[in-house]
Amino acid sequence: LRSLEILDLADTMIDGSWADGSPMQRAFAKVPLREISLANTRVSGDVPRWLLNKPGLRSINLSGTHITGVIPDFSQNSDIALLDVAFTRITSIGETFSRPHASLTALSLSGCRFLEG
Repeated sequence: LRSLEILDLADTMIDGSWADGSPMQRAFAKVPLREISLANTRVSGDVPRWLLNKPGLRSINLSGTHITGVIPDFSQNSDIALLDVAFTRITSIGETFSRPHASLTALSLSGCRFLEG
């Protein structure tokens, strides 16, 4: 997997947490991914910080998953161009966009039910 750049697991039966410290983080930590899609899977838990901070990763598609909570700040990763969290259980963007994101060109939040306050 040392040369794997695109990982598309969309519409598969994959489930569970991809959070920091998870087996998935350990499995893919050293893989030079440029794109990852977990769309329409049963992946759950918080937005994986390790994905947002992974050098070289340009596209993250978590749409239609059971990801919850707040999108953590990823302004330190200047590589991410696309972040799709549409139709997830994201409740807030928090402080995520209080700082500029140099390369972010596409952000999909469709269908997210943000909490007011």
